[in-house]
Amino acid sequence: MKTIKKILIALSCIICAVAPLGGIFYAEAKQDQQGQSGDKQKSSVSDEIVASFNNTVIRRSEIDKTVNLYMNMAKTRNMQVPERSKLFLNVLEANIRTKVIKAAAKQAGIDRDKNYHTRLIDLQDQLLIELYLEKELTAKISEPALKSAHKRLAERIAKEKEVRTRHILVREESMAKEIIGKLDKGADFATLADQYNSMAKEKGGDLGYVIAGIMPEPIKNAILELKPGEHTKTAVKSQAGYHIFKVEDIRDAKVPTFEDSKQRLVEVVKQELMEALVKRLVAQSKVKVFAREAAQQQQ
Repeated sequence: MKTIKKILIALSCIICAVAPLGGIFYAEAKQDQQGQSGDKQKSSVSDEIVASFNNTVIRRSEIDKTVNLYMNMAKTRNMQVPERSKLFLNVLEANIRTKVIKAAAKQAGIDRDKNYHTRLIDLQDQLLIELYLEKELTAKISEPALKSAHKRLAERIAKEKEVRTRHILVREESMAKEIIGKLDKGADFATLADQYNSMAKEKGGDLGYVIAGIMPEPIKNAILELKPGEHTKTAVKSQAGYHIFKVEDIRDAKVPTFEDSKQRLVEVVKQELMEALVKRLVAQSKVKVFAREAAQQQQ
């Protein structure tokens, strides 16, 4: 449910941002302002009015559009597909909240504010760029390009090690020292992890196998110094607090199959294509940068 709400919030934000540009998801039903009850009887079951406020109505079709968008997204990303009736109610609630806020904003004259129009231009520019990149890049994300990216990924991962670790995170350094003292005396790491972990809630502090190369530098250095069965003698400090690690096992990194990593590969290839496209556009535009010269003149 938390995942659903996060995506609904994201969709709601997208709707709010894009609505002024053309009302992709929302259309104000002005024809329904007179006699809502009569119109509801005339509307088909598939496009019935499911909610209303003031002189605005919300039809089933526009809620179904967002529901279908989410369900397709969930299937594409191998996420758990929620029960449609529950998702429908969540989307309807988000839709109502968005429309109520939008109406209040109009009543307050925000749509006539200079700041609104300035930011609207920024949103239009952003949408223009996104649609251009989508048009230019999507067609070039081919199967051969993805397989080439997978080959490079496999070659890089094959040189890496995977480390299975357990983890304890506490907020106070004094507490970390106390825990390390108990570990030095033979206390069970998993038991202490369940007892002391302030944020991480993995059972026994078990983080599973993680490729060492992708870990933050201080953590990676501390972990790679350990042998299986050993724990860190000094806590590793981060913004979250103080970390204590125990290495359970070290093995050669497992290269994911092409199918398992396909979604990640799409993003990798898209990024590579975008960088190449931007570099080409800059070269074609004969860009000249004068900021360095201006900065030198001010010195």
